[in-house]
Amino acid sequence: MPDDQAVKGSWQAPETLSREQLIAASEDMLGRPDIAFTETEHVFRIHTLGLDWDIGVMVYRPDDAARIPAGANGRKVGLFLLHGGAGDYRSMQKLARMLTGKLGYK
Repeated sequence: MPDDQAVKGSWQAPETLSREQLIAASEDMLGRPDIAFTETEHVFRIHTLGLDWDIGVMVYRPDDAARIPAGANGRKVGLFLLHGGAGDYRSMQKLARMLTGKLGYK
């Protein structure tokens, strides 16, 4: 049986990163070309438990759908980010904009 590193697509996070490695990774990401994208807010209402709940979400998508990366199965990749219960979507806004504007994720 092959070890984990020999399996195609297998990756394991390093236990530690040096300051220099973090700076290099950051510079690599921020140095990538910008991808134009659009932000769209969607608000919908759910009536449950005798109450109306307004749910707001933001969708960040590249203007050119061909920029959305595909997975190993050929289907487009997307991410669903949750803010963790405190605050709202704005706490994830910088991350969402970077993932869309540098990597093309929807």
